[in-house]
Amino acid sequence: MDPSLQKVMDELGDNAVYDEEGDVTFACSTGTPEDQRFDAIVGIIEELIVDDAFARIRENFFKANCVRFEKGDENPHHYKDIHKEYIDGIEAYIERFITSKSPGFSMPEFLQSLAMRKEEVTGDVWDLLTTATDFLLFKEMMLSYKAAIAVECVGKSPTRSSAKPSREEGKLPI
Repeated sequence: MDPSLQKVMDELGDNAVYDEEGDVTFACSTGTPEDQRFDAIVGIIEELIVDDAFARIRENFFKANCVRFEKGDENPHHYKDIHKEYIDGIEAYIERFITSKSPGFSMPEFLQSLAMRKEEVTGDVWDLLTTATDFLLFKEMMLSYKAAIAVECVGKSPTRSSAKPSREEGKLPI
């Protein structure tokens, strides 16, 4: 590495970041403390999205509950009960995860900040937050998951790994 670049990187310390190609990018703290806090929380949520334990919890919940959903305009009461269980469980899990990484975190404050900064949140973070709260998106996600399982199961013999988890396994750890 060029000695002058090495000197700059040494001075930057933890602010030196490498991208996927191994090139150096520079992260800096800009904006108000509120901006920095919001960005940090969004970063923690991005971390949560790729967390294996979180993925397993969601997958078990979807597997245990998607079979109870049907296409159509009708939305029986049990759909809303399942959605409420999902919201309560996901919010509690997200809040615990964020609080473990950012003591003093407040979900109501974050949600208030999020309402004013909707345009700043995109991709997987936005998808997670909207499917958790929007019933029609949640129902669509359940139906998509149900369809994916049906396609996956075509031509396969039943095994334990492809078996639907029990309703108890599909409970979210609140």
